[in-house]
Amino acid sequence: MPCAMQAMTWACLVPVNPDVQAVYGCLLGTAYGDALGLPYEGLSKQRAAKLLGAPDRFRLIGWPLYRGLVSDDTEHAVLTLQAWMQSQGNLSRFKTQLTRALRCWLLLLPVGVGSATARAILRSCVLRQAGVWSAGNGAAMRAPILGVLIEDETVLLAWIKTSTELTHCDPKAHWGSYVMALAARFATQARLQQQTIEPPAALAYIRAYVHHQPTRDLIHQVENSLKQGECTHDFVQRTQSAWGVSGYIGHTLPAVLHAWLSQPDQPLEAIAHLVACGGDADSTAALLGGIMGAYHGATVFEPPMQACIEPILTPRYLQQLAVQATTAAVPSTRVYLWRGLLIVTLLRNVLLLMVVLVHAFRRLLPPYR
Repeated sequence: MPCAMQAMTWACLVPVNPDVQAVYGCLLGTAYGDALGLPYEGLSKQRAAKLLGAPDRFRLIGWPLYRGLVSDDTEHAVLTLQAWMQSQGNLSRFKTQLTRALRCWLLLLPVGVGSATARAILRSCVLRQAGVWSAGNGAAMRAPILGVLIEDETVLLAWIKTSTELTHCDPKAHWGSYVMALAARFATQARLQQQTIEPPAALAYIRAYVHHQPTRDLIHQVENSLKQGECTHDFVQRTQSAWGVSGYIGHTLPAVLHAWLSQPDQPLEAIAHLVACGGDADSTAALLGGIMGAYHGATVFEPPMQACIEPILTPRYLQQLAVQATTAAVPSTRVYLWRGLLIVTLLRNVLLLMVVLVHAFRRLLPPYR
């Protein structure tokens, strides 16, 4: 990428018509999908249905409360947005800010962190070198929010590549992340222009900016399935495995795109159907939620998010963050993982770990299929 891109001004990166609902919707949609999918992570469709029931509500804390918490997927979206705000349009500063944030985040014992992400952050701490060779979907969690914020697709690619390679160096990872960002960009543009989401137009838009043949093949795979009227569950079963969607970006990308374009006007239903496919349910649902939120805004997610007992990344906090981002204001003193919230975050992570361990022990018991 030309060096001039690293010197892009703040004004150049803020959308011409900032839409706080697109940013807030992306954040809240990510949080909703993350919290809904978290208890289903790693389970097949059949076993998840027997152990937990349908993903029609938060089930991390089950009967009779039915409450949820977010995990690393939402945290990465928030950290990315804050690093973008603090960078004031400077790509090098963004890289520095996000690297520091990820190091601090890892020290607070996050639950659900992927092995590649953890190894990459530790590598940056010890060797001062970024990234490991991985094509996992961990870096994609940082992509939709950048897609909402950065209007120019070429500039967006540079920022996505920088964000992705902090943890995942395989080209498949940054092209897959770029597709997720482009999907969010298309959704944001459709919202601003008050247009409906048309699958052929969305896929044509994404394909026009993707110059990586393996990734283009995945887009073509989704296009053919949609033309045949195949549902997302059948698409995943046919192209992947009965276990569900894996954490490999080559599996996550087509599943998320298919779920989005199969039901573009039904965000809650689409997210639930993707969670029900099994596998890496929290990550896939978080990505889909971020894309859906960029188009539909936050209103559709606010009622169900009342059952999320998140102490820090609350809807109100995410809304405040969105307002700051869309007004190009200097970030407030209440920055996630910084300035007084470290102890609260650590305690919250310990609580989440205890809940996750309960789920893990439950999975040792039947039914096994």
